[in-house]
Amino acid sequence: MFNTKTAVIGVGSMGRHHARVLNEISDLVAVIDLDKKQGMEIAKNLGVPWFSNFSEVRENIEAISIAVPTSFHLGVFQLVSPHVRSVLIEKPLSSSISDSKKIIDISKKNSNKLMIGQIERFNPVIQFAKEKLSSGTWGKIKNISARRFSNFPTRITDVGVILDLSIHDIDLINYLSGEKCLNVYTAGSKSNDTGKEEDVKILMNYSNGITALCETSWLSNQRIREIVILTDKLFVKLDLLNLKIFTSNDADELSADNKEIQIEYLEPLKSELNNFLLYSNNEIANPVKGTEGLSSVCIVENALNSLEEKIKIDINLI
Repeated sequence: MFNTKTAVIGVGSMGRHHARVLNEISDLVAVIDLDKKQGMEIAKNLGVPWFSNFSEVRENIEAISIAVPTSFHLGVFQLVSPHVRSVLIEKPLSSSISDSKKIIDISKKNSNKLMIGQIERFNPVIQFAKEKLSSGTWGKIKNISARRFSNFPTRITDVGVILDLSIHDIDLINYLSGEKCLNVYTAGSKSNDTGKEEDVKILMNYSNGITALCETSWLSNQRIREIVILTDKLFVKLDLLNLKIFTSNDADELSADNKEIQIEYLEPLKSELNNFLLYSNNEIANPVKGTEGLSSVCIVENALNSLEEKIKIDINLI
């Protein structure tokens, strides 16, 4: 339990869970939402006050979670940045490279501790895989492919499938590989109703020769969240939903060398917000920094441009 005074701006489908967890692990002093009915409902359930405006409560907040729609991230961050020590922005950092850079510049000016809410990094399967890759136990990555499928989410109105879902796997590939993406090529289709992309394949090449593929779709009647990693030692499959890891160094599927590992469940959001509060209080933490969020947004923006222009695009940001 942290004594840090916290708040959440935007308590919709994701923000309400931020509020729930922060109420458990910190001193949650406010939920802030323009929607009075929605805000008061969450506030009442948690036993904390609701405010429609950040200015009404800003002097009492040390750390804040921003979970408003992506298009409002920059504007809300500009509002809160001068008044709080630490800010977590729910992924993505913003909807564009230019807005992401502005957020980072403002955070530096105001000496904020800025963290991006890339929740999948805190999936216990990913944490296990990162340790094995970092230690060299699994060998060196040669290829990564990710699949993330679901049906269309009615809660999403301002972005397509790339900013909503693909960005999770783009961030995870950046995180697991520890390398820089050099170029990107996207193929896919758009919704006739929304005009936004709904089914895509994103091919990326990384600085050390790793190739990566993200397949993301809102057209599936099944939820799939999996990553396959080929290394110079192993075939590895990560099942992010069922918390299972399969490893094999033998072509025979029945070989005794093949292993299936069941990972113990730990709530990723609680791990993420705990990490955020450790970071806020200058304790040992592993936050997703603003520059990492910018890197993912850069790949996403270029992936969207590639889809429009039907060409491979080189990435020259950092």
